[in-house]
Amino acid sequence: MRLGGSVVSEFKGPGQFVDIALDSGFKAVVFPLNHKTPEDEIDSLKREIDEAGIIIAEVGAWRNNPLDASGQVCKEALENIKKQLDIVNMINSPLLLYRNAEFTRECFEKLGPYIKSIHVKDINIEQKLTVHLNECLVGEGCYDFKEFFNCASKLEDRMPVLVEHIKIQEDYKKSVSYLRNFAVRMGIEI
Repeated sequence: MRLGGSVVSEFKGPGQFVDIALDSGFKAVVFPLNHKTPEDEIDSLKREIDEAGIIIAEVGAWRNNPLDASGQVCKEALENIKKQLDIVNMINSPLLLYRNAEFTRECFEKLGPYIKSIHVKDINIEQKLTVHLNECLVGEGCYDFKEFFNCASKLEDRMPVLVEHIKIQEDYKKSVSYLRNFAVRMGIEI
């Protein structure tokens, strides 16, 4: 597995982007540039990322828009879209939260051969008048990471596992560190 996420800190140039990614413990990143960025800047950042041994796990769908009215463009886009698993996004009830290990197993059993990348985060239930499920930093909720790693470790070795929805780079670093340490305790190499 290749743990990673987004670089949300401001950066000046490819070298600083890579430094932030490496400092955060990333081995996979979300590519931060878009279609309006000059081609030479895109190439320069891609080269720095590659040289650092980091993989680009996600990019924007700039040129191949699956919503484009042209049938050919839509077909090409759909062929290139990665199959991404995001289990926590599918947990939508207290029952599913309570049974999240079983649900995780089921997702991997049914979707395993099709998964090309994974989003990971944690989830908890807030004590309010009505039920409220809330994303939280990895390690601060009740998602079953033991079952997650048992299942994810059976997939392709370079599988990108991206922490997401975090606003502060230091929290990405903590989350990736938590996941890496969790996996190591289970004897899973990351």
